[in-house]
Amino acid sequence: MNATADPSPPDRSVRLMSEYFVDWPLWITDGPAAPDHFELSAGLTRDLLAWQELFEQHFHYRERWDDPAWAHEYERRGRELLSRLADELPGHFIELRLWPVGAEPVGSWDLGRTEAGED
Repeated sequence: MNATADPSPPDRSVRLMSEYFVDWPLWITDGPAAPDHFELSAGLTRDLLAWQELFEQHFHYRERWDDPAWAHEYERRGRELLSRLADELPGHFIELRLWPVGAEPVGSWDLGRTEAGED
């Protein structure tokens, strides 16, 4: 038996969530994930960065959204990103946290998949 082998399974939980002073909106158990932590497509990577940028440009912790239309756009894009992440990260459980718009968390399991990443 290999004494250095870790018997625990890898963490398959991913959180999609914007936060202040964080450029990348993917989180793992230990905190923010590095952009290269997952091998995501260039298009999805670009859109995740744009979603975080939308948050940074239009949401303020005191005044909230500078225009309600941005809040709706943020939520729409977040839900789309959740579906795309589930497609690109099969076997992971992805949770979308929409706290800036006051919506309940949504997970990849809510997309009608029997297992994360499956239809």
